[in-house]
Amino acid sequence: MKLDLFIHWKDFDKDGNIIGESSHKANSLVIAMARLLMVQITSTSQSIVDMGGTTRTNAIHANNMRVNSPANDNTYGIMVGTSSTAVAVTDTALGARIAHGTGAGQLSYGAMTFDATTTTSGSSVFFNCMRVFTNNSGADITIEEVGLGGVGSSNAYLYLMDRTLSPKTILAGNGTTCTYTIQITV
Repeated sequence: MKLDLFIHWKDFDKDGNIIGESSHKANSLVIAMARLLMVQITSTSQSIVDMGGTTRTNAIHANNMRVNSPANDNTYGIMVGTSSTAVAVTDTALGARIAHGTGAGQLSYGAMTFDATTTTSGSSVFFNCMRVFTNNSGADITIEEVGLGGVGSSNAYLYLMDRTLSPKTILAGNGTTCTYTIQITV
């Protein structure tokens, strides 16, 4: 059995027309993901460094690993950044997260959306998490990294669970939908 994450980009112009698509494997799960899984599976608290750099004690909780960030919130869910620094298993945050907004260097973050249920195909089962990013900054923006951040310990802390280098440029006025596919194969 293996757990895989895939990233799919669907680029659109200012009129909503699809102008490009690309996909690749996101093979950069980081330490917080392992520790959050351990907390949930073993019911044993773990020390985990949050995205702000503070070590937190995280206990079992129904909200651990929740990624359903609302619109206009770039603090968790699918996030994007401009750092091309190599990924390390000890990463705790994006290197340079792009802020939400319409100013220079900012992107508008849509609300996270999800498949209604899992899909089974052959020996795999998967589901999708999606987020739309729109560039209303007036200039092109180049994304270098994408991450998946989740909450922990009753929404009190935010943890980076995946960080993958995934360069792409969003032209001024255009946007993209980023989809994380989380798949288990036996």
